[in-house]
Amino acid sequence: MKEKFKKGAASMYVVVIAALLFGVITISFIRLIISESLRTTNDELAQSAYDSALAGIEDAKTALRKYYNNLSTCSTPSNAPTSTSECEHVKYYIEKALNNTLTIAGDSEKCSTISNALQRNGASLSTNEVLIKQSSNSDSSNTEQAYTCVTIDDQLKDYKATLSSSVTTRVIPLKYANPSATTIYGIKFSWYSAEDGTSYSTTNRFEENYSTPPEVSLQLIQTDQTFSFNSFANNAGTTTNRGTVFLKPSTTSGSNYLADDSAKGLNVFTASNTHTQSNNPYQIKCAAGSDFACSATIQLPSPVNEGTGVRNPETFFLVATLPYGNPTTHFSVQMCKNSDLSTSHNCDPATFDGVQTAVDSTGRANDMFSRVEARIELSDIYFPYAEFALQLSGDGTPLDKNFYVTKNCWNSSTCTDSGGE
Repeated sequence: MKEKFKKGAASMYVVVIAALLFGVITISFIRLIISESLRTTNDELAQSAYDSALAGIEDAKTALRKYYNNLSTCSTPSNAPTSTSECEHVKYYIEKALNNTLTIAGDSEKCSTISNALQRNGASLSTNEVLIKQSSNSDSSNTEQAYTCVTIDDQLKDYKATLSSSVTTRVIPLKYANPSATTIYGIKFSWYSAEDGTSYSTTNRFEENYSTPPEVSLQLIQTDQTFSFNSFANNAGTTTNRGTVFLKPSTTSGSNYLADDSAKGLNVFTASNTHTQSNNPYQIKCAAGSDFACSATIQLPSPVNEGTGVRNPETFFLVATLPYGNPTTHFSVQMCKNSDLSTSHNCDPATFDGVQTAVDSTGRANDMFSRVEARIELSDIYFPYAEFALQLSGDGTPLDKNFYVTKNCWNSSTCTDSGGE
């Protein structure tokens, strides 16, 4: 009996330990399943909230397009419209938002600018949230998608965009608020954000695990209040109406402020329009740790003084180009209005007026929120700007082109001075 009892006690211990072990494993699996299920649910809600925020941005695009399409044909109501006229609603609320005069209900009205303009909530103008979708699942739980607040603003301290192999050129209107009382002394161009890369190598461009900020070219176009086209061909002393600088990233040397070309004794833009001298790239010191790896503040020359000597803000442009088409880079442009730029090198940014519209949209999915900011261009960014004079297809076809150099002839059939094939 004693021997049998000992053997039975050992079996009981084994059964108890095994039961505890299997219980712990089962509880661990249940906990893991619940955790993964909650994570999946949160990921789905986060994506739905993001999609809701994007829906708010798309509605903002729609409202802005309707506003600018009807700018001259639809009058602006003096008070909030009471009719269902889409034209009146769009004109009233978008114009109020862009002029920053929405004061009826404070921030609440700013959030409901788009929903009121497009009448997404019908006659209810006090409701900010626009319901996008509501669905019921088999477990009787509801999923709601909505955008809760969408604001717009076209008075911005910077211009932000992207250069890539598909969009290698951006023509940026340097149109600023209050031009009669503001003088622009320089521009600050920053490029290659943390989204493009965080580890830099400018010495070995083919080194693995490193990102290389690209070379960029900046072309200045400006005029006086009155001008002639031949003023773009050459500079007039220290002034110029056009110029191009090439910026080459460097991690070992270079500057972040460009004013005069020491070898030519002229402003860098003016010097580039001196055809008797080469236009070499300027090295810009790049480093990690800020919003953009590379940044250059460039002092601007005065336009050719053919009229009043005051820069015309309607003919003031910066053309940013990615000469080699890669890598993709985000960039930012600021206009510097401080006259002490040459000594402080710090840019006090002027305000861009109606060049881009910033849309700030908040989306919701149940109790999960997502906030997205987008920049909307008011011009066609895919316009095919002329970037070069000649392009080969790359299929092996040789270049076969006749060209003539002439001084006085305009009709090739009567010209006698020709050269080269």
